[in-house]
Amino acid sequence: DQLLPNSSIDHGVPFFHYWPHKGTTEWADFEWTTPQTVKGMDVYWFQDEGIGECRTPESWRVLTWIDGAWVPVQGAGAYGTAKDKFNSVSFEPVTTTKIRLEVTQKKDWASGMHEVVIR
Repeated sequence: DQLLPNSSIDHGVPFFHYWPHKGTTEWADFEWTTPQTVKGMDVYWFQDEGIGECRTPESWRVLTWIDGAWVPVQGAGAYGTAKDKFNSVSFEPVTTTKIRLEVTQKKDWASGMHEVVIR
């Protein structure tokens, strides 16, 4: 939606979360009708500390669809989980019709995101 939050707890802009799933591995898939070359992803995490049950994730990674299977992208840098900012990862360019953001949630907590930018 390209609406940017003022902070990770901002409820004034849309967000997505996996609640009530907690401590699990979840994902969000992005698909195109024609192949796209992708070389990075930026994620602005949702965290409603103090009023809800969402926290930044334990970890995350990006996978791509190759020959009918999900495989991790190659050459990925660090996958950040900081709140109140975009967490960016770059990787070797891949041409694909599907990309997956896989999220491993913290024990007893759900995770969510305000915005995902695929580069």
